[in-house]
Amino acid sequence: MPKLSPRSRPIDPCAWSINDWCTLTGLGRTKVYQLINMRSIESVQVGKKRLIVTPPAAFLASLKPQQAA
Repeated sequence: MPKLSPRSRPIDPCAWSINDWCTLTGLGRTKVYQLINMRSIESVQVGKKRLIVTPPAAFLASLKPQQAA
């Protein structure tokens, strides 16, 4: 394994697999595919693999909290 210099930082991902995005947001696969179809989150297809390019934190931050009834 290569040594990292003190100035090097891990690179933040620019795309996530469906499974990784589900894990990070706590949503299920069905809901994630619904969000893709509604164009609430952006995704790209690379070969047969679907990658989500909307950061999970940005999506969660964009949600409005529900008001108590």
